[in-house]
Amino acid sequence: LLDELRQHGDYFTLGDRIEHYLAATEIDDLYERILERYERDYECDRPGLVRDAMTALWAARRGLSEAELLDILGNYDGPMPQAYWSPLALAADRAFVNRNGLITFAHDYLRKAVQDRYLPKPEDQTAAHLRLADYFEPRGMSPRRVDELPWQLSQANHKERLKNCIADLDMFLALHTETLKYELMSYWRQISDTYSMVEEYGRALTQFKSTSPDGLQLSFLYNEVARFFEACAEFAAAESLLRRALDINERGYGQDHLNVVTGLNNLAALLWSTNRQAEAEPLYRRALHISERGYGQDHPNVAAILNNLAGLLWSTNRLAEAEPLLRRALDINERGYGQDHPIIATGLNNLAVLLQDTNRLAEAEPLLHRALEINVRGYGPDHPNVATGLNTLAVLLQDTNRLAEAEPLMRRALEINERGFGPEHPNVATGLNTLAQLLYRTNRLTEAEPLYRRALHISERGYGQDHPNVATILNNLALLLYRTNRLTEAEPVYHRALDINKRSYGPDHPEVARCLKNLAGLLQATNRPAEAEPLMRRALEINERSYGPDHPEVAMCLNNLAGLLQATNRPAEAEPLYRRALEINERGFGPDHPNVATGLNNLAALLQATDQLADAEPLYRRALEINERSYGRPDHPEVATGLNNLALLLYRTNRLTEAEPLMRRVLEILVKLTRATGNPHPHLEDAANNYTDLLSQMGHSSEQVLSTLRELAPEFFA
Repeated sequence: LLDELRQHGDYFTLGDRIEHYLAATEIDDLYERILERYERDYECDRPGLVRDAMTALWAARRGLSEAELLDILGNYDGPMPQAYWSPLALAADRAFVNRNGLITFAHDYLRKAVQDRYLPKPEDQTAAHLRLADYFEPRGMSPRRVDELPWQLSQANHKERLKNCIADLDMFLALHTETLKYELMSYWRQISDTYSMVEEYGRALTQFKSTSPDGLQLSFLYNEVARFFEACAEFAAAESLLRRALDINERGYGQDHLNVVTGLNNLAALLWSTNRQAEAEPLYRRALHISERGYGQDHPNVAAILNNLAGLLWSTNRLAEAEPLLRRALDINERGYGQDHPIIATGLNNLAVLLQDTNRLAEAEPLLHRALEINVRGYGPDHPNVATGLNTLAVLLQDTNRLAEAEPLMRRALEINERGFGPEHPNVATGLNTLAQLLYRTNRLTEAEPLYRRALHISERGYGQDHPNVATILNNLALLLYRTNRLTEAEPVYHRALDINKRSYGPDHPEVARCLKNLAGLLQATNRPAEAEPLMRRALEINERSYGPDHPEVAMCLNNLAGLLQATNRPAEAEPLYRRALEINERGFGPDHPNVATGLNNLAALLQATDQLADAEPLYRRALEINERSYGRPDHPEVATGLNNLALLLYRTNRLTEAEPLMRRVLEILVKLTRATGNPHPHLEDAANNYTDLLSQMGHSSEQVLSTLRELAPEFFA
C-alpha cells in the first residue's frame, strides 16, 4: 500500500486516496483498486493494456517471457512497442516475479484480483486460455510450446483441439518422456469419454506410414507409442505395434542384426508383464544370442539383456538360474564402467533383492548399502535414484525387524520424491504405499490409512481410475479396512481391484489370482466359506498355470485353501495341501526359510487340532528355530508367533513349567514392539491373557500374577 501511495502525485487528494484504499476489506480487493489505478495511468496509448496483459499472465501456466507477452499484446503489424509496457511493468514490479525468464504474479492476491475484475465468469477464463493456445499453436516445436499448448487446451476443456494437439506425433514424442508421460496420460484421460488414444494414434501412425518412406522411423514410432500404451495398460494395442516394429526391423536389417534386439526386448517385456513368460523367454534368449555375437560376451548391452532374462527366470521361480546371470551382468558392467558407476548400483540392487528372496539377508544388506553409496556419490543425496535405494534398503531392514531403522529411510525417500517430482507424482504414490505398509506392519493403522488414500488419489489422477497400479493400492487399502474390522467397506474395494486387473490383464493373470485370494479371505472372515472356496480354487488354478505347480505363489494358495478346509471341518482334505505347500517351499527356498517356518506352523496347528500332539510339537520347534536363525533377532514378531504356538501346545499337554518361559518371552517381545511403535501390538492383549491363565494354573494368586505383569510392563498393567 505504501508503494502505491508513493506513486500518488497530488498532496491535496492524498487523504481521499488513502480512504479509497483502506476501504478494501480483503487484500485482493485492494489489488483490484490498484488495477483500476493502472488502467487510468497506463492505457492512454494502448487501450485495454492492463486487462490484456494481466489476463495473459493469469492464464499462463508458469508465466510468459517479455517477448511472448509483447507478441500477445501486439497486432498484425508486430509485437506491442516496449514503450507501452515498460511503465506498467515498473509500476507493478513488486507484484511480479521473474522465474527462469518467465514473468508471473508474485502472489495469489493479484491473481485473484485479476480474475475477479476481468475474468469473473467461466467463459471469460476459457477465452483467456484459448487466447494463449492460439498464440502457441502456430509456433514451431519448442519446450515452451510443449509446456503451454496442451495445458492451455486442457484448461479450456477444448477436447477436439486437445486431441489434435496430443495425437500429433511430434508433440507425442516431446511429451513421452520420463518426466512428462504422466501429464500426457492425464490429457488423454480428460478426453477419454470422446476420443480413444488407441484409435487416434493408430490414425496418426497410418498417416505417417502413407506419407513417409522411412520404415526405420516408423519402427521407432511404433515402439514409442507401444511403450506409452503399455504404461496406460493398453496391452493388446501395444503388442500389435511392437510386433509390427519388430517385423519392419527384421525385414530391413535381417533376423540377426543388432537393431532387432531392441524390438525383441520390448516385445518380451510386454509378454512377461501380461503373464506369457513362455513366449517371452525365447525372445530374450534370441536377443542375448544376437548381442553376444554382435558385441562380444562382455559388452554392457549384453549385461542389460542378462538382467532382463534373469528377471523373467526369477519371476518363474528359477532363482538358481537367475542368480548367475545377475552376477555375470554385474561383473560385465563393473569391468566396463568401473566400480562406482550408477549402472553398478542397479545391478547390486537387483542381486540384493534376489538374495533377500532366497533368505540370504546378511549377503544382501552390504550390496544395498554399496548401491546406495554409489548413487549418493553419483547423483547427490536428493536424486530419485537415491530414493529408490533408500526404499529397497528400508524393505530389507523391515524384513529383519529393524523397523526403527527402516522408517526414517522410507520417509527420507518420500521427501526426496516429493521435492523432485512434486507432491502429485506417481513416484510419490509408490513411496506413500511403501511407508503405509510399514505403518500397517507396526499396527499404526490410523497413520497408514491416510497414506494409502493419498497414494490412491495420486495414482487415480496419474494413471486413471482403471490402471493396475491403482488396483495394487486398492488391495492394500482393503487389507487395512479388513484388519480394522470394516469388512463391509473392504469388500467393494477388493471387488474394484479385481475388476481392474481382469480388464487390464485378462482373467488368468497372477494379479487376478492375488485379488481372488484376498477377496476369498474376506468372504471366509465374514462366514461365507461357500463363496470363498471357489475363489481360492480359482486363484490356485491360475497360479499353477502361470508359474507351474512348484512355485511359492502356489504354496501360498495351497495354504489358504487348506486353512479354509480346516475351518470347515475337513482336516483330511486340508492336510495333504499343507504338506504339499511345505514341500514346495522347502524345495524352492531350502529347508531354513521363513516361508518353510510358516508351512510348518500351519501343518502343526492342524495336527494339534486333530489331537496329533506328538507329531505337532517337533514341527513347532523346527519352525521356531528357523525363524530365530533367519531373522537374527530374538525379538522378531515371527519369533513371537513360533514361541506362542509351542507354548500353547505345552500348556495343553500340562507341561506348564516348560510353557511359562516361552509365554513370558512372547509377552516381552510384544511389549518391546509396542514401546518401539507407540501403538499396542494387536496380539499383546491375547498374550497377556494367555500368560495370566498359565500363571493362575501354576497356582499364582491374582496379586502375584499382577505383580509379574507389572514387572514386565508397568505402563500397560497398572
